[in-house]
Amino acid sequence: MHELILPILACFSDSDSRVRYYACEGLYNVTKVARGSVLIHFNDIFNGLSKLAADPDQNVKSGTEMLDRLLKVFGTSNAQSAINLLNLNLNSNAMLNETK
Repeated sequence: MHELILPILACFSDSDSRVRYYACEGLYNVTKVARGSVLIHFNDIFNGLSKLAADPDQNVKSGTEMLDRLLKVFGTSNAQSAINLLNLNLNSNAMLNETK
């Protein structure tokens, strides 16, 4: 995953707006396939998206917004999964303590 994401992120700072747009599109496609696995690189992706959100090119901005929405979906679903696992663990521990 690392080998795919880092070169794409490097393209976020390219001087050509088309390269920046296609970098957003490429990362969108990688994220769509890899799903939550890209969240390991969340800080780098967030920094890149933060810079592109102020891009003067409207196409780049729209690509940024599209990628941002997708990341929010995966971030939210992963957070919900973690909460569910935590609740399951807490309930299991509570049941074990009751049986002692």
